[in-house]
Amino acid sequence: MIAAPDERQEERAFLVQLAVILGLAVLLPWIAWSVLPHDGLLRYVPVGLAAALLVASSIRFPAAGLFAFALFVLFYDTLARHLGEPIRRVDEVAIAGLGLVAAFRLLPRWRDWFWWPRELAIVLLLLAGVASSLLGGVPIRIWGTTLLLVFKGLAFFYVALSVEPRPAQLRGGLKVLLGMGVVLVATSFIELVDPISFQHAIGLNEYLRIRGPLYVVKSVFVHPVLFAWFTALVALLAYAAYSVTHKRRFLLIGGFLSLGPFLGARRRAILALLAALGVAFGASWWRTRALAAVARRWAPVGATMAIILVVFIPALSALWDSTVVNYITPSPNPTASGDGFGEGDGEAPPQVRIALYVGAAEIARDNFPLGAGLGRWGSWMSREYYSPLYFEYDVARIRGLRPHDPRNVTDTFWPQILGETGAVGLVAYAGWLAAIGLVLLRSLRRQMGGALRIFLLGATMIWVQAGIESLASPMYHSPPRAYLTFLILGTATAVAWRMRREQGQPTADAG
Repeated sequence: MIAAPDERQEERAFLVQLAVILGLAVLLPWIAWSVLPHDGLLRYVPVGLAAALLVASSIRFPAAGLFAFALFVLFYDTLARHLGEPIRRVDEVAIAGLGLVAAFRLLPRWRDWFWWPRELAIVLLLLAGVASSLLGGVPIRIWGTTLLLVFKGLAFFYVALSVEPRPAQLRGGLKVLLGMGVVLVATSFIELVDPISFQHAIGLNEYLRIRGPLYVVKSVFVHPVLFAWFTALVALLAYAAYSVTHKRRFLLIGGFLSLGPFLGARRRAILALLAALGVAFGASWWRTRALAAVARRWAPVGATMAIILVVFIPALSALWDSTVVNYITPSPNPTASGDGFGEGDGEAPPQVRIALYVGAAEIARDNFPLGAGLGRWGSWMSREYYSPLYFEYDVARIRGLRPHDPRNVTDTFWPQILGETGAVGLVAYAGWLAAIGLVLLRSLRRQMGGALRIFLLGATMIWVQAGIESLASPMYHSPPRAYLTFLILGTATAVAWRMRREQGQPTADAG
């Protein structure tokens, strides 16, 4: 990742812009929260200031502004402990403004970026959601809000698509993510020594779980799910950099960051990390057709992961025992395990996800092909206005789905899409994601510079990671994760689009 002098200057400018935007986005709300009353409409002034700043910065500095937005939202659960709970609404306030800015950029060039398979999938999903809701008699306050929540993350993909960052900006963003990941994993080792004291020192919620011989850590996040997911995501970018540059420092950084999913003791994050690396290996072989050369290039990565797996055998053994007990031979009425993987730590017990998947399949069958309507199964609004379908399909008795405490209703993704929009919506959403993946895979076969190849390979692995995570979490709805993921995927699609345009190829057939 050697940059020319002018590119280094552009990279430094990007980093300065990012630092200033993020600094002001934290400082201004903090001042407002410190001096204004915390009741009435005045309590929303901090979130309004942060949202206005982030939207305005995305107009003047598109790449830095959107990256700052994604990072601010990534940590807003932690920031809320110091800037007030309303700050967690910054994405809902800002997304409309960001969407308008993106529309002004994209509409004049719609013939270039429009790709009918991808955009047709969006239209089908929208029609399936609205039609199923009207046919199912769902009140508009329920299905309308759910529709906005479903499309909030999707809209941010197009916001990111409207920006075409330069290689120097991509290089700067990669350095920021790698640096943040290293700091987070380093602080997690401090947390291992005395978790409660560490959490009190930085004003975080108390969290104490043990997996095997170690405490489950979360660093500066409020839950280990975010810590494990983020460190896995940044580790994938580090491995992409190593694959392209063959520089050992990226291998070492990737290995260090790969400790995060294991220290956070998250099944999905570990599996997603391994699966994404496997796909990257396959994509490299598919591009070159030189198996021996690709194997030599990726062998150090495989050896690094093998060493980590061996080191964490005790924790993985306990994790496997928990998986067998909870998923293969589950109890119909589980009790809190308190081991970092049950309802005791805010994560859905396995029976919840099993019941939501089975129920979604039954709903899709009974309401073929459009489902039961938005806000009726596995969504936030089905929890806020407890859906009668949870009684009808006999899941209201399961802990985490009960009417008085439905906290785990939203701990899946695909059951919501299938149950609420039916087979049509499921195919549409999966097709939309597949279209993005196809663009990324095609882009890897083109000739490009180091920074671009690193970013596109990393984005392809993150696309795989998100798919694995979505099997047992609301990945594409969850604000901390969805925005950074869609920022990377949307930006990568914009890069692929620009590459085809610069090479004189039609862009309409490549997204």
